[in-house]
Amino acid sequence: MDLLLNVKRILQCFELVSELKINFHKSSLVKIGKKSPNDATWAKAFKCNLSFLKMTYLELPLGGNSRRESLCQPNIKKVEDRLALWRRCLFSKGGRLVFIKAVSSSLSIYYMSIFGIPAGVAKKIEKLQNDFFWNDGIFKKRVHVMDWVSLCKSKRLGGLGIGRIKDKGLSLMAKWIWRFGNEHGSLWKRDPLC
Repeated sequence: MDLLLNVKRILQCFELVSELKINFHKSSLVKIGKKSPNDATWAKAFKCNLSFLKMTYLELPLGGNSRRESLCQPNIKKVEDRLALWRRCLFSKGGRLVFIKAVSSSLSIYYMSIFGIPAGVAKKIEKLQNDFFWNDGIFKKRVHVMDWVSLCKSKRLGGLGIGRIKDKGLSLMAKWIWRFGNEHGSLWKRDPLC
């Protein structure tokens, strides 16, 4: 209990020094590990909610297996919402191409830069993009002049430069390898358990 009081005092000192107010009623005390009888006491002392891991932070799941497709459902839902059926008839082919490149391809970038993306999720997102690009509406199915893999190639190679979701995910994960080799003073490199 002394530790709890010390943490609360430090936060009160922070409020005095920074002239900022901590909204405890908007905050959550996140419990890591097993539940204990003191959890509710701690939350009550801070006048905040008690949460357990398996929550989201910046729309990213915390505490779950990031490789499971079920944790990626919010990303798939976002892409589905953006590529809604009614929007297809509002765009020309060029407009759909720009929309796919600018909006739907970038929706999962933040998630992919942290966790990578499961292959099944990448396929689902690409299927949504493919359907959005080729189909004009609910009742009009068109013949695909090119397969999706060819469309995703760079313009130099005869594609439209959309890019594969899986390839974008791999390049974003490779960024972390590069950073590990080049950022010598960073905390996450010194202590990978942070």
